[in-house]
Amino acid sequence: MPLAQKDLDYLTMMHNENASYVRQHETTRATATGLFIALIAGILAFAGAVPKLSHYSCVFVCAVSVLGIIVNYKLNERTELHYSRLRGFRDALENEIDPAIRGIRATQTMHHRNQYPVTYDYIKLHILWLVVYAMTFGIGIVGSLM
Repeated sequence: MPLAQKDLDYLTMMHNENASYVRQHETTRATATGLFIALIAGILAFAGAVPKLSHYSCVFVCAVSVLGIIVNYKLNERTELHYSRLRGFRDALENEIDPAIRGIRATQTMHHRNQYPVTYDYIKLHILWLVVYAMTFGIGIVGSLM
């Protein structure tokens, strides 16, 4: 049975709202990473300028890196929450569409997956964000041991 217009309007509104949240969390993650990296660069510059405090500075780099990992992971969790909701609302909307049109998304997804099999299946973006912090953590460890 087709949905009433008010139900379609609600589904559309909720889809758009969650899409907005997904964009917000991804933008916040990028901004936070930029700020953390700038902070870490400043700490390392300080460590170079004041060598007798470099060990403490490198430990601080490790602490900031761990904080970055935690913030990044939390933002990824929130992104996934809203993306999951978005998919649910989108699926409900797509159930109201002709099956031929509804199949476009699956067809294009498969086409994209075939073009980029390694990056689609094995390289996850949220892991790449965490690698940035793992590298700065490694720099902090190496610096503190020197």
